[in-house]
Amino acid sequence: SLERAKALANSVREKASGDPAQIELCYLRCLSRRPTAEELREAREFLREFPESPGGKSLDPLVGFCLGLFNLSEMIVLD
Repeated sequence: SLERAKALANSVREKASGDPAQIELCYLRCLSRRPTAEELREAREFLREFPESPGGKSLDPLVGFCLGLFNLSEMIVLD
């Protein structure tokens, strides 16, 4: 959910500074692993190019990244 993504992003910002460290901490917390070199490169590009909302009120790029991690198949538990 959006609220959980915001909470994760805020927590990550408190513990890590800079994109690489924040991305790695997000991966560790969500997937219990570090990102591959390719995942790190793509995540940095995602954060750098995250679009602004047309209405001027944009979503925080790190929150958007967290939402994306929440939707990875590695995060989804199927019974």
